Amino acid sequence: MVSALAAASVVATVLGAAAPARATSAHGCGYPRVCFYKTSADWTNNHPTAAYQDYGEQGLSERATKSYYVYNTRNDDWAQITYQEPGAVYRSYLCLLPNRGKAIGTLGAAWRINIHTQSAPSAGDACTVRS
Repeated sequence: MVSALAAASVVATVLGAAAPARATSAHGCGYPRVCFYKTSADWTNNHPTAAYQDYGEQGLSERATKSYYVYNTRNDDWAQITYQEPGAVYRSYLCLLPNRGKAIGTLGAAWRINIHTQSAPSAGDACTVRS
């Protein structure tokens, strides 16, 4: 009986010592999402107009394309945003690291997002890293 009580005490101590989760929200963007803000007023007022959280590549809705700002609340995952500069023929890629944001209003029309399951792009990933 004493040994079972002592074991329960040890388990409770270990569980109580666990580090708190790092899940956070920022600028109105709930964790674990990558949020787009159509205008500077949306950004200033913490009002995302579109949010994405699924892993993998997906098209952006009209509420995300030609946005002013993008913010990644994910702690361990980076996002690759495909866009095209006005008048350009080729695609460009913006990589957004975990818990970072970037003004993207000057990048042209973004149309795809790809959320990756690692904290930073590898050498083979197509992107311009923005932090």
